[in-house]
Amino acid sequence: MRRGVPAAVALATAATLAAGGCGSSGWSAVRSVATPAGEARLFVPRLYAPVVPGSIYPDRTRPIPARGRPAVVVVGSRGGALSRLGRDGLAPLAERGLVVVRPPAGPDPLAAARAAASALASEPETAGGRVGLLVEDASPEVARSAAADPAYAAVAFLAFRPAVSPGESARPPGAGRLLVANVAGPDGPSRETTGRLAAWLGAPAVEKWYLPVEGRLPSESVRDAVEWLAAALLRR
Repeated sequence: MRRGVPAAVALATAATLAAGGCGSSGWSAVRSVATPAGEARLFVPRLYAPVVPGSIYPDRTRPIPARGRPAVVVVGSRGGALSRLGRDGLAPLAERGLVVVRPPAGPDPLAAARAAASALASEPETAGGRVGLLVEDASPEVARSAAADPAYAAVAFLAFRPAVSPGESARPPGAGRLLVANVAGPDGPSRETTGRLAAWLGAPAVEKWYLPVEGRLPSESVRDAVEWLAAALLRR
């Protein structure tokens, strides 16, 4: 075993091995969190101490509390990949040792997500941890605001492909990393689509393209987005 493995990485990997194949049992608790926009749902991953310090292998006889973990605020859409997967669709986040937050439903999903992200600073499971956003079917205006929000260290968009470019692009410094997952089609992947994405988001994004399943993104797009978010949020 190599020495010098960062504790956060070792812990996340231990969680991965312990929770793999366990479905929703990867969550140790699901509870409500009060936010200015209403009650959010907090999904806390089940974590285990490593067999020995620095090991990537978990000791399943020694569960440990989630403290200061990275979190992902998840905003799905009706009929989208996240809603089709249901609660099981969040399991890959538990496998990576990430806390999940589902903001309350409302007319302004981005404001609800931002309120939930702010509330995480006072929760013991997430205090001090990085926060990411996973959002599905965002409008161009919502995507631009989310990409520029310094509350998020990383933002992954599922099914975001604007048809036109904005008149101007401005993204304040300090905004996080960006990923966009789309269904391949006549207008993408292409240089023009990449240009429109960068114009709306204010910076180049990692792009992932998939063959459609019943006209929409396949379920593996969610897992790929989760893997990317985990890497971005757990990096040193």
